Amino acid sequence: MRDRPGILRHPPTLEPADVGPRLVGGSTGHRSGDFCRHHPAVAMDYRRVVSYQMWVQRFVGGGPAPLLGAAFEAVFGPYVDRLEPEFGCAHVTVPDGGDATFYGALSDVEFDSLMISHFSPGQVLDLLVEFARRADAVVIPPDCPTMLTVEDQRDDLPQELRAEAVVVADGAGVDAVLAAG
Repeated sequence: MRDRPGILRHPPTLEPADVGPRLVGGSTGHRSGDFCRHHPAVAMDYRRVVSYQMWVQRFVGGGPAPLLGAAFEAVFGPYVDRLEPEFGCAHVTVPDGGDATFYGALSDVEFDSLMISHFSPGQVLDLLVEFARRADAVVIPPDCPTMLTVEDQRDDLPQELRAEAVVVADGAGVDAVLAAG
């Protein structure tokens, strides 16, 4: 992606109603946080929703810090199969058949955050953890604990994210956190 300057510079602006899950069959339900709280009998299974987002963010001293574009390129670059610069997104397909869509200023040297959506379990989540590790970032899903790649990241989180944060070693760890949601 580095050889394609000017792409992915402007992430889309999402309204709150656009961020919630869309259920299989096209019905929209509530925003992701509201969906779980208002329907306690329904366990949130991100694999059953068409659109579930998580954010990858780096923190230093309790505040946001930039992510390095080189970390994204190194981990996901070989698997980018579609770019939509007008939406600031990249789609990846990985060897196990999984895929995901990423939103952010991914071609920049540094960018503020990354959103992953429409993702598969398996290798995509393994690569997400590897990207977070290389970028010294954390994964923030809605209604689940923040996921660290090393315990040392806890001290750099904003105070409200520290207590429930968990360390994940790989995609299976991410999958377990989301399933327990």
